Amino acid sequence: MALALRDPEYHTYGDYLRWPEDVHYELIDGQAYLMAPPPTLDHPVCVGEIFRQLANALGPGPMSPLEPV
Repeated sequence: MALALRDPEYHTYGDYLRWPEDVHYELIDGQAYLMAPPPTLDHPVCVGEIFRQLANALGPGPMSPLEPV
């Protein structure tokens, strides 16, 4: 996973409130970090399908897809 892009300038909370809402920034100690957009619906659907197939393959018993390895 790549690191978030950081703006080298110092910003205040007032600056943060004026930034556009369609671009997601996180303000940490005056530094602005550009955040990744949220995943599309495809991502959770794909994860759910993988989980379903794994649970079906394991079936009932001592193994579970939720058990730590």
